[in-house]
Amino acid sequence: DFRHFKYEKKELNLKKYGVETPPEYNLTNIRTPTILFRGKNDPISTENMNLDLIQRLPHDLEVIYEVIEYENFNHRDFIGAIDVEELLYNRMLEIFEEFFNKMKTDQLTN
Repeated sequence: DFRHFKYEKKELNLKKYGVETPPEYNLTNIRTPTILFRGKNDPISTENMNLDLIQRLPHDLEVIYEVIEYENFNHRDFIGAIDVEELLYNRMLEIFEEFFNKMKTDQLTN
């Protein structure tokens, strides 16, 4: 499930959300192209979790899903790995550049 933050005490969830269990996000509201990255060794964001998330997104949404193939890359490495620039950031910038170039081309042809 892809839910709002879950407080440890049900009373806090009830106060915040009006129910004891946090509600799921309405993923159909996502309308922007989306990039999902996952580390190969990430127990917090597994392959199945990501594929399930993608299935819940609008089917006409442009989604790019990539796995960082470095064997030891996990959740904390997204911000703390010494080589995060090489393993992740450079690829992210490539995707952004491709996206913005496509937008420019589309604007010129429409």
